[in-house]
Amino acid sequence: MLRYDYHPTEPTLNKFILMLCDAGMVSDACFVFSVLLRKSYVYSVYCYNPILWALCKTGRSYTALQLFYLIKKKGFVHNMCSYTALIYGFCREGLQDNVFQWLDFMQSNGCKPNVIAQTIIVKFLFDNGKFEEAMDFVSKMEREGCNPDLLTYNVILRELCHRDRLDDISELIQVMDQKGLSPDSYSYAALCGGLLKIGKVGDACELLLDIFSNGTADVAVYNIYFQCFMSRE
Repeated sequence: MLRYDYHPTEPTLNKFILMLCDAGMVSDACFVFSVLLRKSYVYSVYCYNPILWALCKTGRSYTALQLFYLIKKKGFVHNMCSYTALIYGFCREGLQDNVFQWLDFMQSNGCKPNVIAQTIIVKFLFDNGKFEEAMDFVSKMEREGCNPDLLTYNVILRELCHRDRLDDISELIQVMDQKGLSPDSYSYAALCGGLLKIGKVGDACELLLDIFSNGTADVAVYNIYFQCFMSRE
C-alpha cells in the first residue's frame, strides 16, 4: 500500500492496528506502527493505545512504557486510556511501587485518574492482601471527587465475601442503594462466588434462588450455581 503511495485514512489505520492487537499479533502491530510513525501516518492516540494495552495485557509493561515515552517525545498528547493501560500493566505484574509512581506522574501531567484507573488499583491491592490500604484508597477516591461506580463496588463486594464480612456486605449494599446503584449480574456473581469460596454453600444457594426468581441471572451466575451443586456432593 505504502509502496504505491496509498495514503490510508485515520479510521482505516486505527482499525487495522486494533485488529492485529485483538488477534494477538502485537509484534506485527508494533512493526506496522513503527513504519507508519516514520512516514508520519500516525494521527492520534487511537492508533497506538491498542498497542499499549496489548503490551500491558501480555506482561510487557516496560515495553509499553518505552513506547509511551517515544510517542510523547514525538509530540503526541496521551489521553486517560493511555495512562490507564500502564496502570493495568504494572498492577498485572505486581509492581506496586511503579503503580503509585505512575499515579503521581499522571496527576503531575494534569491527567486526573478516572474511576476505571482507580478501580484497577483497588482490585490490585485486594488481590495482594492489602485490605485496609484498598479501603483507604476508596475513601480517598471519594474525597477527591471520584465516586466509585458499580464496578468498584462489585470488586469490594467480592473481597468482603472472601473475608466472610457479611455485616459489611449488608452495609455496603445499603450504601449502593442510597447512591442509586442497583446490583447487577456481576454483583451477584461476586457475592455467590465469594460465599462459595469460604464454604458457605447453603447461603450461596439461597442467594442464587433469589436471583433466579428476580430474573437477573446470566451464564456466570449459572456456572456458580453448578459449582454449588458439586460442592454439596
